[in-house]
Amino acid sequence: MKKLMLSCAVLCFFSSLGAELYIPQRFIEFGVEVSAGASNNLYGVPDILTETITIDLQKVADSLGRNGFVMDAFADANVFFNLNLSEKFRLGFFTNISGSTYVGIGRGMFDLLASGWDFGETKKFSATAYGDLFMNVGASFHTTILQNYGITITPTYVVPLAYADNASGNITFLTEQSGTIRATAEASFTMYTAMDMEDFSADDVVDNIFSVMSKGGFDLSFEVERPVLKRLDMGIFGRVPIIPGRLSYKMSRTMWAWFEEENLFNDLLNSSGDNPFANRYDYDEGEIEYGQSTKYVFRPFRLGVEAAWRPFGNWCVFRPKLGFAVRHPYSSHAVFYPEYALDAHVTLFKVVGFQFGTAYEDRIFVQRVGLMLNTRIVQIDVKALFRSEDFINSFRLAGAGAYVGVRFGF
Repeated sequence: MKKLMLSCAVLCFFSSLGAELYIPQRFIEFGVEVSAGASNNLYGVPDILTETITIDLQKVADSLGRNGFVMDAFADANVFFNLNLSEKFRLGFFTNISGSTYVGIGRGMFDLLASGWDFGETKKFSATAYGDLFMNVGASFHTTILQNYGITITPTYVVPLAYADNASGNITFLTEQSGTIRATAEASFTMYTAMDMEDFSADDVVDNIFSVMSKGGFDLSFEVERPVLKRLDMGIFGRVPIIPGRLSYKMSRTMWAWFEEENLFNDLLNSSGDNPFANRYDYDEGEIEYGQSTKYVFRPFRLGVEAAWRPFGNWCVFRPKLGFAVRHPYSSHAVFYPEYALDAHVTLFKVVGFQFGTAYEDRIFVQRVGLMLNTRIVQIDVKALFRSEDFINSFRLAGAGAYVGVRFGF
């Protein structure tokens, strides 16, 4: 009986607050969230789970967009504590680790493999990659002003652990009327790290933890929301990097290769078992070089609008979101991209919930399906993610991910 009365009191308390973008379910809660995923934009599960795998190079080249062949991966882990005393006072604390990688191989290589090249023609194509790993510690504060405006401020201390933004590769093919073929290739990468990775060991983490934490930066997230109609609430949200984090070490590597052939078919026919290309190519894999170098790093800038529409009550919520982000902000190689999301949440008897959504986030299309179980004291959320840089392939299981969240409180 006491548990029933407590549940009713909590429900009545939060119902009396009126509509909000995100209505809290507990006065006090502690939670853990973990998510991870990976994808490509070329092959889905149906392409692989067949009796005979056929690779049509021309079809492959035609299916790729302007970004070429793209692979990505991400992982996040978050621990948080929230105190929801009233609509005028909500306080939260969190710490998380998040990382992502993105690799793109130019479409030109696939066009070359599919169509070949003409004499006297030069073909060039490139590849790029970036990645980052951050540890974040922050707090959020929510209050209400002017009766209808809800404001949430989230200052975050951002500690970069690893960062790469200029890994690249280039290949050039040249053919001449005489039949000569020349090819050159070069690739280089530089990764900045919080600790010296040369002869790295687990003991280095303990010895350098305070030095690493002292080099963090600062960004500020915010959201301003208000009810627009009886069942519609809207908000403006953003994240503004203010002070960059610092990385003090780097590791880099440069590789190159070249090849030249004057009469390919003649050499193949008269090779006599020896390597027909001996002395006509060379390469250098390079050595990984370690050193000290300061790199200033920001998390992506974000700005957008979102809404919560409850046409039939709190048990059915539609959440559209539209905005944009800038990766590597305040730099000459900043990358701008739009973002959107549309999710539907259906909750039955405040115990079982379902989520269906589609989104474009961090340059990747995501389709998601989720299930929620809420016993008031414990809430469990699980989501299956289907991802790809290509919209159609995000439905064809070209990538996948998962989210699991657990909340405790009352």
